[in-house]
Amino acid sequence: MEITGNTFIVTGGAQGPGKAIGSQLAAKGGRVALVDMNGEVLEKAVIECRLSGSWQAESEGQLSR
Repeated sequence: MEITGNTFIVTGGAQGPGKAIGSQLAAKGGRVALVDMNGEVLEKAVIECRLSGSWQAESEGQLSR
């Protein structure tokens, strides 16, 4: 799969596996949107990713039908 230049939406992106996956995708050149229900933790995750040089977007909420 080509990562560079593609856009990825990562649910559960504030912590744990979601945060790790989002960071790896961004580090490999992907455009990443982190989505999580916990806005406070999500904000911290995005700050950490931006400080490491990764590009991230964020959205607090839940993806559902």
